[in-house]
Amino acid sequence: MTEPADTSNGLQTMRRRASGLLVVAVVVYIIARTQQDSSTVWGYVRATAEAAMVGGVADWFAVTALFRHPLGIPIPHTAIVATRKDAIGANLGLFVEENFLSADTIRTRIAAAEPAARIGEWLGSTTNVDRLVDRAANIAARAIEAFDDDQLQRAVDDILAARAAKLDHGNGLAELIDMSRRGQHHEVLVSATCRVAIEYMTDQRATLRRLLGDESPRWVPSIIDDQVFNRLHQAAISAITEIRHDLNHPARRALDRQLDDLKVRLRDDDHLRSKVSTSVENLISHPDVRDFSTRMGRDIRALIVSELTTPDSATRDTATRSVTDFGGQMTSDASLRDRIDASLSTAATKAAEIAGPELASLIESTVARWDGAETADRIEQQVGRDLQFIRINGTIVGGLVGLSIHTVGEVFL
Repeated sequence: MTEPADTSNGLQTMRRRASGLLVVAVVVYIIARTQQDSSTVWGYVRATAEAAMVGGVADWFAVTALFRHPLGIPIPHTAIVATRKDAIGANLGLFVEENFLSADTIRTRIAAAEPAARIGEWLGSTTNVDRLVDRAANIAARAIEAFDDDQLQRAVDDILAARAAKLDHGNGLAELIDMSRRGQHHEVLVSATCRVAIEYMTDQRATLRRLLGDESPRWVPSIIDDQVFNRLHQAAISAITEIRHDLNHPARRALDRQLDDLKVRLRDDDHLRSKVSTSVENLISHPDVRDFSTRMGRDIRALIVSELTTPDSATRDTATRSVTDFGGQMTSDASLRDRIDASLSTAATKAAEIAGPELASLIESTVARWDGAETADRIEQQVGRDLQFIRINGTIVGGLVGLSIHTVGEVFL
């Protein structure tokens, strides 16, 4: 990884300054040594420079030992970053997990942030709501459009197969019959069927007469066929009309008995139940049904995408009103805000419990893959400039300490 030029230049500049200050201390010390017999003042100067050199060299060693062996000499416990980067990575990961992703830290941060109040305030702006709905709708539309026809067919097949596998078709059909019987819904169906049959027989009278003529022997006169047809046609319509209007008609009661018998068999007859299940499975897997389900899926997909992408669609209007109302409730209802904050806190805490060890492991494994020398160089580029101030301060503080000790010795001892 290439380090920014200003970071590298800043490190080099501060390193030259710290080294330059140490050189100044050395030069001053040499001069003071040559002049210390001429005046007592030079004794103070020599002591100051001498201690400054000691402090500067000691801190140079300490700073350098973090990243490399001083003067290239493999002194024990030097080049700490390069030789202990794996342990540093593990400790860094653990530090992040324990101090940034702990449950107490997350709960405290969420409580201080009051996210529900902020969300409610943000949703109070019509512009924000429109932008949110627009982005969410477009994302949903793109996600739906990403399904091609094959994926859609597989999805529909999987849904139908899953539903079919879970259902007890025999019991389901028996329950349907039972519900129809209790609610008398089948009576409505019988009446409607009778009405349709009467309308059909009336509208198709000529067709039915022709069919009778085709089946009648050639030697039977047509006038007799007409009389027979008229009587049969009228008798059939009359019989169906009676069934339609008489809810207690024997035919209806016979149908009730047949339905009750079928209901019992659907629950108790394993052979019939198996036949029903097989029929349902065959129906679901039939090519025509699959084609119909695919076409229906495509139509539904196109309708949903159109609703999502049309700015003034009913779906978008409903979503906008719902989001706006929700934002208003969050602003006005303190208990709702508390519940939302609590839910967010719980969710974030659980997520941290799961992600924390993973993040720590990621940090540890990432650092472990780095080259030791490269790792030391990266870290030095980032913090080395500030560490050079330690060298400068060590030189200055060392000089002041040396001056203080020399002064105490001269004055009091």
